[in-house]
Amino acid sequence: MQTQTEISLKEAARIVSRIDLGFRTWSSLSLKDRIKNIRRLRKVISKNARRIVEAISEECGRPLMESLSQEVLPVLEMAKYCEKKFPKWLCRGKLPYRRPGFWRKKNHLHYEPIGPVAVISPQNFPFSLGMMTLIYALLPGNTVVLKPSEKSTVVPSIIRDLLDVSGLLSSCAASLLPGDAEIGRWLIQHPKIKKIFFFGRETTGEYVAELCRKHSKPYVLESGGGCTAFVCADADVEQAAAGLAWSGFYASGRSCVSTERIFVDEKISEKFISLLKEKVTSFQTEIINNRKRVPIGPSEVFRLKELIEDAKTKGAGVFHAGMLGPHENNALFPFTIVTSATRSMCVFKDEIFGPLVAVQAVANLEDSVEEMNENSQPLGISIWSRNPKQALHMAKKLSSGMIWINDSSFGLPHLPWGNLDKAGWGSLFSEFSLQEVTRLKWISEHPKGFSKTRFWWNPYTPTKEKLLLKIAKHFF
Repeated sequence: MQTQTEISLKEAARIVSRIDLGFRTWSSLSLKDRIKNIRRLRKVISKNARRIVEAISEECGRPLMESLSQEVLPVLEMAKYCEKKFPKWLCRGKLPYRRPGFWRKKNHLHYEPIGPVAVISPQNFPFSLGMMTLIYALLPGNTVVLKPSEKSTVVPSIIRDLLDVSGLLSSCAASLLPGDAEIGRWLIQHPKIKKIFFFGRETTGEYVAELCRKHSKPYVLESGGGCTAFVCADADVEQAAAGLAWSGFYASGRSCVSTERIFVDEKISEKFISLLKEKVTSFQTEIINNRKRVPIGPSEVFRLKELIEDAKTKGAGVFHAGMLGPHENNALFPFTIVTSATRSMCVFKDEIFGPLVAVQAVANLEDSVEEMNENSQPLGISIWSRNPKQALHMAKKLSSGMIWINDSSFGLPHLPWGNLDKAGWGSLFSEFSLQEVTRLKWISEHPKGFSKTRFWWNPYTPTKEKLLLKIAKHFF
């Protein structure tokens, strides 16, 4: 008798086979027709926005506004932007070159699809990350298998309905593949899947990268990393406290770009920390009153407690904006701030996935910039300062791929999202990440009637050599 795993793998093989067969049809469609399909999907998402938002809020324990602004609207915004921009991005036209002997050649760049690709989306953002990547990969002609987190139960069924109603499911352009970690490993190793797009925890991301390298498979990873903030002495302290209270604790601190660590100039640290506590307490009260916090699992609670105990033993202060939930193994963990933190503490070295932010007061932010560049690589960084030149100067020194000045933790469809370190590898979205979802082909055409032989072909003669030396001296 077949086991459940064997049945699941059999069904998974059927899904991948359909996506592989659908690639030829989908990629042969004109870009105009592919855009029509994506527009249809966007309209279906828009029409079902309320249903999607309610499902996300129920599953992830978020206010409806948070689910709408952080999950549904970004998908709609990016889809509409890409529908408009992809025709320009994929049609580069002729690229002339003025080197002697080459000036009449016609050079063309062609962006071709990679093939069937897999998108592995996370539990904490079950809709936006998977759907935005799916849309971005579909437009140049790839087909997509979307594997949601096995911990996400309600939202994937809605995604499947959206793909079905929009026609992408029946056309074999996209499909949903639910399953556990074993299904994920199987999918990564499948020879028909040409590239992996992964969103998840840092440790899992390292394993996915290793598995992809083992099978010589390209990948894009966005594996947490969180955000680090620098609050300068001249910052608008109230604005910084309000912004970082939101950035650190929206989605219960379980966003890939939640602020986890804050360096604040010691001249304003006391005022900033006092305001931060006030804003965080207010935020937690608002969330609890709306009854939109899902209990954190036992392993996450245990890890958060470990981080706090380590900080306490090394001299940190701990502020809980509320009481720990009643059940130790399934607790509503309070929004927590670790003060007087130091770099020797685990909260400044380990991944934090939960409602916990560490704050360190420093005499010189420039030293903190240098040390952070050497020892860690957050996915994003925010800088809070009233001096634009100073903030920009600091931003240029920082090695993170995404930096916000006087704001934090947001993305825009015309700018790339990602990093190049433990926090992630590669980038997505916008024109600047087109190479992640396409293969670039260069075609050079030699015009008719323009020299049957080429000057640089043999025979090599003294006359040619003298002419090339003159070109090197005078042309360049």
